[in-house]
Amino acid sequence: NATTELARCLDSLIDQLPDDQRRVLSMYEFDGVSQLDIAALESISLSGAKSRIQRGRASLEAMLKSCCEFQLDRRGNVVDYETVNDGCCDNGCVWNRHE
Repeated sequence: NATTELARCLDSLIDQLPDDQRRVLSMYEFDGVSQLDIAALESISLSGAKSRIQRGRASLEAMLKSCCEFQLDRRGNVVDYETVNDGCCDNGCVWNRHE
C-alpha cells in the first residue's frame, strides 16, 4: 500500500522541518495535543499555534511533492507514487520502488 510506504518516511521528513514547525506538527498530528494546549506549551497565541501547524503542513507537503509524483483516488488518498528527485530521501525510506 503506497500510503503505508510513505508513512514510514514521514518521521524523517518531519525531522527536516524547522524546530518550531516540527514540534507543533508532531504534538498536533501524532500526540493529539489541542491547538489551544500547544499555544500554552509554546508560549504563543492560539493564532500563532494554528499558523505554525499550517506552515509545517505546507512545508511537509512541499517536501513530498519535490520528491514524488502522486496518483490519488477520488477521495484524495494516495494509491501510487513515483520518485521524481533522486536522493530525495536517503535514509532508508522506500522512495525508489519503481526504479
